[in-house]
Amino acid sequence: MLRWRVGLRVAVLLAVLAVAAGAWFWFQAGAAAPEVLPLNAVSAGGSTGVPNGGEGQGQDASTPAALVVVHVAGAVAKPGVIRLQQGSRTDDAIAAAGGATPDGDVNRLNLALVVEDGQKIYVPRQGEALPAAPDASGPRGAESGEAEGQGQSPGAGGKVNLNTAGAAELDTLPKVGPVLAQRIVDWRNEHGPFTSVEELDAVDGVGPKMLEALLPLVTV
Repeated sequence: MLRWRVGLRVAVLLAVLAVAAGAWFWFQAGAAAPEVLPLNAVSAGGSTGVPNGGEGQGQDASTPAALVVVHVAGAVAKPGVIRLQQGSRTDDAIAAAGGATPDGDVNRLNLALVVEDGQKIYVPRQGEALPAAPDASGPRGAESGEAEGQGQSPGAGGKVNLNTAGAAELDTLPKVGPVLAQRIVDWRNEHGPFTSVEELDAVDGVGPKMLEALLPLVTV
């Protein structure tokens, strides 16, 4: 009788374990079933799982930003041609040129103005007249401190003094580039101050036509 009871208990226990194992098996099989998505969902999201918002990630982040080339002259530490990222401001251009010298008057410029490719930014010295611009109301007007040297004369009453102007200031005169401006300075250092504006014709590169154009714009 005892053996029968023990055998019955073991059989019941084995049956319970078999049922539990079967339930666990079917539960796992159901959980591992593949998820079936509607066709329109697959087309919208793609098989890679990248959301629609990730479409812009296909752009090449390594592409360099566009550059603009400007000429910074006047009262700066390192005047010359500067390359800046597009969208840079006048303040960035001056900083790239080594910053303004102690006698530079940057407050007369619009430092927040966006620079343009090919622009010339001239930083005046204290008390120096800014070269006149074709349109002071435009983006490339007098507020930018630009002096393209394309026929405009220095500002009102602001003739360039041949005996005190540096090469950067002389470079703002029409038809006078950096090379000729430096020749004028070198001639002055070698021969002494100019005694008259007509004496400019003694500088190599200044011909009669150029002298005629410069006479109203310079003084001694």
